[in-house]
Amino acid sequence: MNKKNYKVLCEEILNTWKDDENAFREFNAMNFQTEFMPEPYYSVPVANEPRNGAKTLYVLNNNPGGGMEFQKREEIHKLYKNDSYAAISEKLYKEHYEKLAGAPGGRLNRMRQFADKCGFDRIEDIESFFLHSKDLNKNSFLSKAKDSVVVKEYTQALTDYLKDKPVLSVNAISSNESISKQLVQNSPWLSRIAEIISLDIQKAKMFELTTKDKKVTSAAIIADKKVMIFKMGSNNIPNIPENITEELIAIMQKA
Repeated sequence: MNKKNYKVLCEEILNTWKDDENAFREFNAMNFQTEFMPEPYYSVPVANEPRNGAKTLYVLNNNPGGGMEFQKREEIHKLYKNDSYAAISEKLYKEHYEKLAGAPGGRLNRMRQFADKCGFDRIEDIESFFLHSKDLNKNSFLSKAKDSVVVKEYTQALTDYLKDKPVLSVNAISSNESISKQLVQNSPWLSRIAEIISLDIQKAKMFELTTKDKKVTSAAIIADKKVMIFKMGSNNIPNIPENITEELIAIMQKA
């Protein structure tokens, strides 16, 4: 399998989807919504005023959520037929995502606040897989897609792209047991995310962020400029103690 530039591959994915109504249909059996435009990434401005030496924080998500009307094939063909993916993603952010309300809007705002505190000018929101789904079944995806050339090619390109970049990944985690590095390592999905962002969990430092009844309910695992945050029952950034916030900021500002 030849290695590909991530941004070039994203353009190829869009063109394949535009040109072939049956593109990626093998993923329908895994509850992916191939009638909606693939969305591997989009950019989010953070700072109100330019800083010296603009920097980007890369935020890795699982995959785009359930598709919306403006992302349907007919809408994309009607409005953006000849546009590149880079151009479409920028337009969709300005026309739709910037105005997100509810939980998705709140999550994005917390990401922006974190990035701003760490001195970043923009966020690049990236998906570990590019197709929409209302409810991602992670175990099913890992099982059924492990031999997929499409998944392997995308994952390799994304891993190479993020290798030397500052990355934040915020993950919901089960409330069955206290959060620990071992718990993360035992999760096939979270191990996959750690591999994509090149975070060695064994060598990383873990910060306990919140506890309840002696159980760690949210935590951060950090190595170099890679951060994975875990929160029981939610993929939102939890309230982080001030002393830990300062250490996180110091680490990310070295990026």
